[in-house]
Amino acid sequence: MLADFFTHRSLEIVATWKSDAFTKFFRLALLHEWSFLFLIAAFLAFIAVELLLQVTEVGEVHKDLVVKIMRSNLRNNLKDHFLIGNMITWPKHFWTLIKKRSTRKKLIHHHTHHSLE
Repeated sequence: MLADFFTHRSLEIVATWKSDAFTKFFRLALLHEWSFLFLIAAFLAFIAVELLLQVTEVGEVHKDLVVKIMRSNLRNNLKDHFLIGNMITWPKHFWTLIKKRSTRKKLIHHHTHHSLE
């Protein structure tokens, strides 16, 4: 119903700078059709968040404790990520190292074999 109401309406706010050399227009706001509804939704969300900040629950945890727990969890998750990531890529690195060494040995053997002849 609101979408129908705003279908043929728009709001434009423009600032104008005029000087001897030129005239410049600055569009400060342009609302049309769905933009009105998004602005109304954002306004209602802002009010809801402000009202939720006033609600206190039984057993509510102090903010500093929550921040400490979140930091600890983040730190542990990062450690796990890097540890598991390294464990997953370890076989690839191992086989790459083995291939490099065997290629190097072949080159050295080939080079020394030809230089002896």
